[in-house]
This record gives sequence, C-alpha cells and structure tokens, in this order.
Amino acid sequence: MIGWHRCRPSGALADGEIWLCHGTPTSDLTYFLEEVGEWGSRPAAPALVAQRAGEVSAPVILCGHSHVQRVVRLADGRMVVNPGSFGLQAYHDDHLFPHCNAMGSPHARYCLLERARGTWAVTMVELAYDWDAAADKAASQGANGWVRALRTGQAA
Repeated sequence: MIGWHRCRPSGALADGEIWLCHGTPTSDLTYFLEEVGEWGSRPAAPALVAQRAGEVSAPVILCGHSHVQRVVRLADGRMVVNPGSFGLQAYHDDHLFPHCNAMGSPHARYCLLERARGTWAVTMVELAYDWDAAADKAASQGANGWVRALRTGQAA
C-alpha cells in the first residue's frame, strides 16, 4: 500500500506511467474529482479535472483526499482515479465550505489497475469487513463522529 502523504504536495511517478498524489498534483487540500461550494460537494466537470491535472503527462493519475471512489477519463486519454477509502466511507469537512463526502455503504474500497493492449483499465473493488467492530473501536477511542460513517457509509 502506498502512503499518500509521503508524496505531497507535488506527487510522485510510479512505474513510469502512474502519477500519485493526495489531492491534486499541486495541492493536498483540493479535491481532484469533486468541487466544493455553498451547495456542498459534487462531481467536478471533466474540464475542471483536466485543468487540475495540468502538465502531468502520465496516462494514469491516482488521487485520494475525498474518499469517494470515482474514475474520470479525460479527452486526451489520461485517466484520473480515486480508489476510495479503505477505512472511512463518509465524513464532514469545512474547508472552503461546509460539506460532506459519503460513499453510501460501509464497504472498504480500493482499485486494481491493469495495462493490456496499450491501454489502462481500472477495476473498482468494494470489500465487506467487520465495520461494526471498526465502529465499536472508534467509539471506544472517543471518535464518536466516525461511528455512523463506519457502520453505514453515510455522514452524520
């Protein structure tokens, strides 16, 4: 597993074709595939995603930060992938505007990348685990704000 925070803020290239970053290639705090406003958080338009990708020429860009599993294929062939979160499927944030991000189920998430016939394919995976035990552990540690998110994938 790659530690996202090790590659901040500019990112890192893996295997010559996969760019890794936490938020965007230039900011840890900006969502790559979502935009935030007074309406909350919503999927970003492909043009905004392309703008955020900037000069990164890698065919695959892996990001995180929002915890929302999503793929956007850009017109130039690049693919931006957020594999989702393995441990927290929903949360509230107040950066820029109050908003929440939520996957809607408690399943852990990750992705598999495969290069075949000169192109990259992504398989999004959701995995059942003992989310009740995780929620109980969060409650026992005083992280009561995470309990509902861990059990349901919904923000409280």
